[in-house]
Amino acid sequence: MNIAGTLDLVKDSIPAVNLSNLNINIAHIPLSGNADLRFMSGKTGIKADLSIDKCKVETLLHDYASHIFSEAGKVSTDAVIDLKVTADGVFDHNTGRLPQMAAVLSIPDCGISYQDFPGRTLKMGFTADAEVNKDGRLDVKISRM
Repeated sequence: MNIAGTLDLVKDSIPAVNLSNLNINIAHIPLSGNADLRFMSGKTGIKADLSIDKCKVETLLHDYASHIFSEAGKVSTDAVIDLKVTADGVFDHNTGRLPQMAAVLSIPDCGISYQDFPGRTLKMGFTADAEVNKDGRLDVKISRM
């Protein structure tokens, strides 16, 4: 696991921190992001973004999933996962209400094959948008499959 970034304690009337240029690589998943957090009585103001860029699905299947499900090691793919998440609003500690959040998950067009079925490749791609609104409702829309 590798972690790098900058954490600044913001001098303001409200205790706050700024996390910038965050880069984490954990279990072959490359994460990057930024966050501004403001700590108020019973609430935390959040403005943040997080992304996973071009996470190789085959590496995850071979290095991790195959230890749980051996057949995963027989899958070959050039698929990558891209994920973008943003949060903007207030987390209420008492009610558990989350700030508004939005996410886009994408697996660009790719090929998937299985060792026990040589010469056959499945082509696929996928994009989904999700949003948690102020009322805490999650809406998901699959826009490409």
